[in-house]
Amino acid sequence: LVKIGVPASGEQLIMRAGMMGFVRIVAGLGTTVFAAHNIAISVLSLSFNPGMAFGIASASLVGFSLGKGSPEMAEKYSRSARRMGSMISTGIAVLFFAFAPQLASLFNRDPEVIRNAALALRIIALIQPFQSSQLILAGALRGAGDTIWAMIATIVGVVMIRISLALLFINILGWGLGGAWIAVLIDQFIRWAIIYGRFRSGMWKHIKIR
Repeated sequence: LVKIGVPASGEQLIMRAGMMGFVRIVAGLGTTVFAAHNIAISVLSLSFNPGMAFGIASASLVGFSLGKGSPEMAEKYSRSARRMGSMISTGIAVLFFAFAPQLASLFNRDPEVIRNAALALRIIALIQPFQSSQLILAGALRGAGDTIWAMIATIVGVVMIRISLALLFINILGWGLGGAWIAVLIDQFIRWAIIYGRFRSGMWKHIKIR
């Protein structure tokens, strides 16, 4: 319980702390931009759900398969979940990119808020494939008891990459809200690369819980 639970809880604590730091940086852009940012966060939180759902399914089926002594089936389930999640995330990305202003206008009528929120939503559209794949493969690793790599990915992506790049893009380069969400895009890509690399290594198939 401790071996699996401590890294999993650490991942979530680090994630929340990183998000608080990120929000504080974005809040310095002013109330109008921050309102647009909150719209983007609300829409992004909806897009998490398919990836999280398939990640939970992947975790359950990977654990079941490895418990039966069938690592090949565990990998097959993970790849199938990733494929289905990618199809859904692609559809979401197209909707976000094509209808960004309309989605933003559901939350606020201020043209400046809508303009900034639409920019963020179009960047979020680019995030979708990496986000979905990362959530699903991280679920597969958790199902195998390999929770430490999800924590490592969060430390590197959210704390080291997202916050440092947000400071660079916003405070130094002056890219505004777009810079903040480009930092999120790079963070998601880095986390995906770490999780995908661990999954491809196949070492998660041989984790022993003792």
